Amino acid sequence: MADCENYLKFKGSQHIGDDQLITRLENSLKSWLDYCFLGIGGWTDVNIPESGAYGGDDSVLVSVTEPSYTDGKVWQSARKDWVWETGVDYSNNNVVYNPLQITGVEVNGVSYETGDAVYGHHYNYPLGRVVFNTAIDTDSEVKLSYSFRDVQIYIANQSGFAGIQLNSLRSDDPHFETPTKGDWAIGGQNRIQMPAILIETVKNRGKNPWELGSGSFEVNQPVLFHIFTQDKYWRDNLTDRIETQDGKTIFLYDTNLIAQNNDFPLDYRGMLVGSKNYKDFVSSSGGYRWKRCKFSDATISEINTYKSNLYHSVVRLVCQVKYP
Repeated sequence: MADCENYLKFKGSQHIGDDQLITRLENSLKSWLDYCFLGIGGWTDVNIPESGAYGGDDSVLVSVTEPSYTDGKVWQSARKDWVWETGVDYSNNNVVYNPLQITGVEVNGVSYETGDAVYGHHYNYPLGRVVFNTAIDTDSEVKLSYSFRDVQIYIANQSGFAGIQLNSLRSDDPHFETPTKGDWAIGGQNRIQMPAILIETVKNRGKNPWELGSGSFEVNQPVLFHIFTQDKYWRDNLTDRIETQDGKTIFLYDTNLIAQNNDFPLDYRGMLVGSKNYKDFVSSSGGYRWKRCKFSDATISEINTYKSNLYHSVVRLVCQVKYP
């Protein structure tokens, strides 16, 4: 009877709130890029103290004003997108490296863990922030040891192009110390720090029948990788790195199952609550592996230099996925 009434239901849909192909594709691509860049050493360790590339101290956090928080509760670093993944095991000259794991925040020279009675807090890894449970004196000296990603990955419709920030490595910038002016006045959730890659799915999707009677298709979904950097070297480096993935096959993961099991590594605050990364999600025993995705028809569609410190390129890849 159920087969006879199949015409009454959508194909490939179980619930109105379920993620479909594009959402699962975009999230998987971001996680894959994040993990792959870490696998080739794409992060920077910041210890206490840590001199910045141009001076200053990258371990210093400054108090920022947020409408939904009392002043003194939210403190941020110059670079956001702190690394939370473990087990990266990047090897160089037979030496294995892993990003620093955050173990506590230092306030006025004393380190405190998240559950401290007075200085309890949580970390927002994507925004590069420590959020205290209770506001502390804004004149406090707050420092943190952490690692940040050298290349930040964004999903285009979750960020704004207008928020591209220059000089995010300049912890010596006076505006960093007074983040009510200049680029630092833009909220962390709207600030894109370079080098950055923005993932954008676009129209003109094609499809071919997969097999007779299956009802599935080989979907050919074009994806643009917008690359923004502050110098020619990084633009060319990232452009070549993405373009050469032509012909590679990766796995996507099922965001619906992860949501059902509440198995996300970060919670709504950006705080680390789990240990699974892209490798874990798509492993054969992980339970979340979804579809194979093959990259094809890679082209470099744009290379631009807007000014002396803003370089841009676009790499177009077609993602081939069996769906539904």
